[in-house]
Amino acid sequence: TEIYTLSLHDALPIWELQGAESNMVYALLDEKKYAAARAELAHIPEEKRRSSQWLSAELRLDETNGLLAGSVAQWKKHPETAPASNDLRNAVQSLAEPSKRMVLRFVYEQALEGRDLTAPNFLGLAAIDLDENDVPDAVTLLRRLTMISGNPYADMDSAASLLETRGRSPEAIQFLQPLVEAFPWKASYKVRFA
Repeated sequence: TEIYTLSLHDALPIWELQGAESNMVYALLDEKKYAAARAELAHIPEEKRRSSQWLSAELRLDETNGLLAGSVAQWKKHPETAPASNDLRNAVQSLAEPSKRMVLRFVYEQALEGRDLTAPNFLGLAAIDLDENDVPDAVTLLRRLTMISGNPYADMDSAASLLETRGRSPEAIQFLQPLVEAFPWKASYKVRFA
């Protein structure tokens, strides 16, 4: 591999080299050659490994080696060292569900702690709570969303929909009832409420 890497460095422009290195790492991951992928990734500077091009590979290797929880714990202690939220959201797609939820929980919690109090952050974190059978925390988050919302009726509808899709219709009633009362002409709310 070192001879291949050296010849790549000598023969290719930098952008092609980076693409070839990235393709090699992902090919090794797909072939489950994790040690070789880790060795290739070690040649990439740490700052670059946190970029979107490399982050998925880094997370997959951490997941495979049982290091993902430790990485997330480090990000919580030192948020400035964490990769960008959008990069993390994109990179988790190749992870198994429990690992994906762990990383996304970090993303949503960091956003809410940073006062990014948008509906997607509340709904995303509530969905993770529901997937992990933590219904009380999910409902608390959804109530908080509707209390601070600039568009409470739309967010009540979103909260109810999330609960309904996760099989939590009894909990959805508290979000549907105000909609039925505020919009008595909307049959869809009445049907969902019933």
